Amino acid sequence: KPHVVAVAGPLIRVVGDRFPADVRRSVLRALGVLLDKGGAGLRPFVPQLQTTFVKCLPDPARDVRLQGARNLGSLSKMAPRLDQLVIDISSNCMSADIDGPKEAYLAALAAILHDSGDKLKEDSMDRAAEAIVASATEAIDADSEAVVKHAAMALGEYSQHCSVAEFDRLMNHDG
Repeated sequence: KPHVVAVAGPLIRVVGDRFPADVRRSVLRALGVLLDKGGAGLRPFVPQLQTTFVKCLPDPARDVRLQGARNLGSLSKMAPRLDQLVIDISSNCMSADIDGPKEAYLAALAAILHDSGDKLKEDSMDRAAEAIVASATEAIDADSEAVVKHAAMALGEYSQHCSVAEFDRLMNHDG
C-alpha cells in the first residue's frame, strides 16, 4: 500500500502527456488496478484522478475513452462531489457527438450508477436519466449500435436506483 502513493503521481502525469493512445490506455488500466487494490490509499489523488478520467472521455481513441469511463466508476466510491460529477457528465453527454464521446459519457454514467448510484441525490439522478433517454433516442435514430448498448447499460443501472413510478414515467416518455 505505501507504494500506491509513489506510483500514482507519475502515472497520472503520463496520461496527461501526449503519448500514443495504446500507452495512455495501458496507464489508465494500471490506474484502474491501483484504484481497485489501493482504495483509500489513493484518496489524496481523487481530484487529480477525477480530472484525468473526465478528460479521457472525449479522447480521440475509443479504448482510452472507455477505460476512463470504467475508472470513473471505481473512483466514484471515493469522489467527494459525486452529484456534480454526474451532472457534468450528463450535460456533456447531451451535447456529445454520437460518433465519438457520447458512448464514453454513457459508459461513465453506467459505471458511476453501478458503483455509487445509491449515494446520488434526486436532481443528479434526474439529469442522468434525461441524458440517458435522450442519448438512447438519438442513437436509435442514428442507428448507432454501440451508443444504444451503452445507453441500455446506463438505463439498467439507473433502474436499480429509481422508483418503479419514475422508471415507468421514463419508459412512457411522460416527462
